[in-house]
Amino acid sequence: MGILTVLFLLLVRPVSSYVSLWRCAIEKRQKFVISFFGIRGMGSLFYLSFAIAQQASNTRMNFGP
Repeated sequence: MGILTVLFLLLVRPVSSYVSLWRCAIEKRQKFVISFFGIRGMGSLFYLSFAIAQQASNTRMNFGP
């Protein structure tokens, strides 16, 4: 099961995503990044970097009134 998961994450999903972007007017490098990480993956990287930056600056975000 683990090998199948890795195969899908590192081969099947990126290749199928890259093929779906075949006719888009963006650079090959951008297509590769989008196909590897995906839209949800990009959001996850953003939130992870945000959390790391907040921890590094040791500040608290105040979202309440």
